[in-house]
Amino acid sequence: MIKKALIYLRYYTLTKSIVSYRMLRETLESIFNKQNRRPAGGPDVVYMTGLPRTGSSLMKNYLGDSDRLQIIKFQKTGFPNAWKLSQKTEAIVIDKATHYIRDIAKIYKTYADTVGFCCIVRDPRDIILSLMENHRHLEYPRSEKFWSKWLQAYKGFTDYCERVNPQHSFMLRYEDLVRYPREVKAAFLNFLGLEGVVESSDLQIAFEDDDQDYKLKDKNRIDSSSIEKYRQLQLDNSTGRLLDSLQYYPEVVEFMKKFGYEIDGLNEEIYLFKGVNIFQMTKKEK
Repeated sequence: MIKKALIYLRYYTLTKSIVSYRMLRETLESIFNKQNRRPAGGPDVVYMTGLPRTGSSLMKNYLGDSDRLQIIKFQKTGFPNAWKLSQKTEAIVIDKATHYIRDIAKIYKTYADTVGFCCIVRDPRDIILSLMENHRHLEYPRSEKFWSKWLQAYKGFTDYCERVNPQHSFMLRYEDLVRYPREVKAAFLNFLGLEGVVESSDLQIAFEDDDQDYKLKDKNRIDSSSIEKYRQLQLDNSTGRLLDSLQYYPEVVEFMKKFGYEIDGLNEEIYLFKGVNIFQMTKKEK
């Protein structure tokens, strides 16, 4: 009887020690790894998007450069891989593809509020000039039809986010990312519920993507000369006529104004889209 009691006592002591050790270990891990955990209620994945030639690769590599975030390389098989990865890491996964701007309804239907969206917009006149410099993204016309394509993409994004996923939707202008990178990044981290001080104001590329923007391979920072290039370049007659044709698309012109893209130049003040977080140095209520 005494022998059994001693065996039981040893077993109880050993079991209690193991349980106490496990509890201590988990507590310490919770304390030391607290900074790597995702904020409660925040997205597991942020799907970044925007039309081609808007600076979406720059956005991903700059805004995603944080120990609280994990950038995933371009996924040829689509958006599910990023969400699968998010279930194995405490970091918020950053995934980017230009075609996601057409897929947000499908993505949200699949993952609901566990995902968020970040979209970059750029003056369509600069986008079409950049498209004309290369032979990629041929799904976007280098003609007057582009204006309606631009409108369809961004109006579709803002309308969907306003109705369905406002608390997890963030937008920024390319022009602001180039001019105010530190402020934009701070706003993005705040949007995710992550506090952090962004010390550097340089747009340095911190991530090498197999399929990243070809222009980013040649330099690691972008300057303000990339803003309003349509006003700086000597345009040939056909290109000039193409840009002038914008005036015949009043619906596009009116929607451009919401982002501060006026016919005569960039406006600092932009309208707030209902329920959509959009970075701006100054605010103007609609």
